[in-house]
Amino acid sequence: MRSTLLQTVSVFLLLLLGLCSSVHAIEVSDLKFTEISKRQGLSDPAVLDIVEDNKGFIWLATSNGLNRYSGYEVKQYHPSDIDANSIPSGFIQTLFLDSDGILWLGTNNGLAKYQPDTDNFEVFNKDNSIIKSNSITAISESKAGKILFADEKFLYQFDKSQNNIISAKQVFDERTFVKVIMDEANRTWIGSNEFGAKILDKETGELSSLNKVNPWGITLDSAALHDIKIINGNYWLATKEGINIVNARGKTILVKNGADLGFDGNLNSLNITVDENDIWIGTASGLFVLSNAAAKEIKSDTDFSVLHLNSDNYESTGLPAASIMQVTVDRTGVLWAGTFRQGAFRYHPEYASVHYQAVYNSERQTEDNFATVWALSESSSDELILVTQELGLAKSDKESGKVTYLEHASGHGGRSNYWDLAIDSKGHYWVASSDGLIAYAENEGIITQKAHLFQGDIIAVSYTHLRAHETLRYL
Repeated sequence: MRSTLLQTVSVFLLLLLGLCSSVHAIEVSDLKFTEISKRQGLSDPAVLDIVEDNKGFIWLATSNGLNRYSGYEVKQYHPSDIDANSIPSGFIQTLFLDSDGILWLGTNNGLAKYQPDTDNFEVFNKDNSIIKSNSITAISESKAGKILFADEKFLYQFDKSQNNIISAKQVFDERTFVKVIMDEANRTWIGSNEFGAKILDKETGELSSLNKVNPWGITLDSAALHDIKIINGNYWLATKEGINIVNARGKTILVKNGADLGFDGNLNSLNITVDENDIWIGTASGLFVLSNAAAKEIKSDTDFSVLHLNSDNYESTGLPAASIMQVTVDRTGVLWAGTFRQGAFRYHPEYASVHYQAVYNSERQTEDNFATVWALSESSSDELILVTQELGLAKSDKESGKVTYLEHASGHGGRSNYWDLAIDSKGHYWVASSDGLIAYAENEGIITQKAHLFQGDIIAVSYTHLRAHETLRYL
């Protein structure tokens, strides 16, 4: 499977200026997001959650289906009336990968556990378990390895060894949307989007509201707690008003609202993610970056270097002004952002100083005339050769950026998808394709097939003179 680092949108590399430093404050010019949308196979633009599994697949929950992204393509999962092991609903509200690598889905029609051996799901709902409401909105894991999940009022425990839900405890009196569950050694946090947060004492079973006097000494005067992250021993709480930072003793040491972060209005914070020393905050009003904030000692007067990604800098960053429903970092260092109704976007800091330009087949720069660039290589004549999925091989002028697509001597380009490219010492273009390994010779923009090896998908190719010597004798 190809790494999710691959640039699968319609862009190509023009100039590498150098890698960005992780110690300087992130600037708009450092950021370039690329898009995963319906055009790349995403089932719906409302991306509500994102996780990476142990095999490197990126799973995206949407309001119309579950999506698994391999780095090449998107596989969609939808409910089926004739398949009891399909996902129970297309509205996927939350995703969770447990300590055993099992993927769990919270939908508006029950809890689902992914079964990779059969590529389907085991479903738990009101009909076959003690679940009170089928709207499952938050999933987590206890210190003892039990799955914790919540519906509109109740907190449940699922014992994986028994494959069964073993307990249910009512947390809220009225229906709400539970946003976060976080388990600690002696307590469990439960945050909602309407009735604030509560803490469950695991020894006594007592529930305490954080907007009232409680045994934990924590005060949170907010109707919403959407996320919790522990950063350097402090609790970072994403609330309807902004960010509250609470120390290990329960004392609030810093509160940052919209105005404190340069935003005019309530900063409805939805999620918090740490990437090295930078803290990314997804909000209903775009994405905020607190540069090097994780390396700071938090005091009552601590200030942050803040960057707000919104419509003002969209043309530079490629990230639209949208509600950022989830932010996560995968194992390769790619930062993923799921947006409401705008699709998913990704960014890698190693590409911070890389400039991009759209690849089109003509001067008519329209969405239906794009090309997905999978690979590029420099020829001996200092030309940049591009491999595109839809339109074949192309040359790029390094000075002007103009792209010229290469024509086949046969008069047609075939129907293969191209994935990778290597150029040998004789100047032949070796292309990894959906129809095997193909070698081309090029003369003044016309390419002629010289060899066709293997059948089926070849996803990568590299060249060394010694290893290729015997193969190249007949070219």
